[in-house]
Amino acid sequence: MPHHNHQNSQSASTPDGNLAALVAQGTSALHEGNLEEALGHFQSVVSRFPDRPEGHNNLGALYAALGRTAEAEACFNHVLGLLPNNPNVHFNRGLMRAKQENFAAATLDFETALHHQPNDPEILMNLGVTAYLTGAVDRARSHLESALALAPDHVGALLNLCDLEEAAGDSGRAIDLCQDSLTHANEYRIRRRLLGLLLNRSAVDLSTARDQALALLAVDPGDEEVKQELQRIETLLPAFLGD
Repeated sequence: MPHHNHQNSQSASTPDGNLAALVAQGTSALHEGNLEEALGHFQSVVSRFPDRPEGHNNLGALYAALGRTAEAEACFNHVLGLLPNNPNVHFNRGLMRAKQENFAAATLDFETALHHQPNDPEILMNLGVTAYLTGAVDRARSHLESALALAPDHVGALLNLCDLEEAAGDSGRAIDLCQDSLTHANEYRIRRRLLGLLLNRSAVDLSTARDQALALLAVDPGDEEVKQELQRIETLLPAFLGD
């Protein structure tokens, strides 16, 4: 109730049609976590000032936070009709399009944003992710590596590149990337990813070792040393495989 009274007081002191004050009300409500109240304020801005970008942009950001991606995209479309060369809005619309799996359109938005901000690692990372999701692995790797060249401590770019390399069958490079990053940044998420990579590689190595032991025993079933090694492997392997 005190918060409701505060809003009434603020509204009473705000002249109708005051764009800046209406935007400030919505922003204040958003920062306080009152999403529905913020939504009402920004919808009011759009209703009163349909030809100004502020309300549409803030409303789009709020819809995005609420997971209403199609509505967010529509808002960003309106903003870009007013500000066609704004890289931040192109980037935000690209995120919404990617969430809706419209990867071709998302790529165009990210490329437009990158044209205006060529040294932005966040844009490059999202271009990399979008490229990977469309099967363009080499292009994805190039974008992610470019992001890391600009920002070596960019956790998102590094983790996505690790995922790409592991999926491509090069877990060794993924491990090297994590270990190299940890030499200059003690980032928990990277250390956690490294642990997973090492465990996965250990499971693969143990499975390969078991296959070799079985092949040896097929040739010489009486080799007691190999039998003991196989027993050790079969004791350890379930723990790595989660059996």
